Amino acid sequence: MKKIKFLCCAVVLLMLSASGCSGKSTTTVSENPNSGSSETVQKGQEGIGSSYTAAPDWSVCEQNTYNMFKNGDYPELDVSITSPKSSTDLFNIIIVAKDRPEDQNNYIKWAEDCLKSINEEARKQNPDFAPSADGYYGGVFDVYDVMMTCTCNDDVLSIWPVNQKIAAGSNTPISLTDEKLDLSGLDKGLSIDTTTAD
Repeated sequence: MKKIKFLCCAVVLLMLSASGCSGKSTTTVSENPNSGSSETVQKGQEGIGSSYTAAPDWSVCEQNTYNMFKNGDYPELDVSITSPKSSTDLFNIIIVAKDRPEDQNNYIKWAEDCLKSINEEARKQNPDFAPSADGYYGGVFDVYDVMMTCTCNDDVLSIWPVNQKIAAGSNTPISLTDEKLDLSGLDKGLSIDTTTAD
């Protein structure tokens, strides 16, 4: 009888260890705590590196980053942040300056500061995200793509000095562009929403 019990325990332990060694354990991540939706994320998935047990409340990250810009060093900027609804979605960020900056490189600084602020706000809720550093936007952007656009009120319908998609985990440096906007669709009844949050 003791041999049978021992064999049963050994089989159970073997099964548990085999399932644990597969590297395919999953974690359910609530992408939006207010919506109740959830998504299963593979532990050890490339670009994630560790198991994020809870996605941040992105609305808090958005609001705190917006407040940092408006009440901090950048009151002349309007910032619009659309957070991802799932880990396959992206951040869409638009920064609009009231006036054209004398130094175009300010657009790059503003964009980098915005990304790092979002990351640090997310870390307040979930410290599993790696902190941002020089040349590194932080752990949030190892997981999520971002579309970053920067312009000023005078140029909003003509040129966006920063208009760049950054793939998750790439930490691609933000760069300036002189690409003109194609507004040919406007005569076909299309419109561009250039409003920003108050």
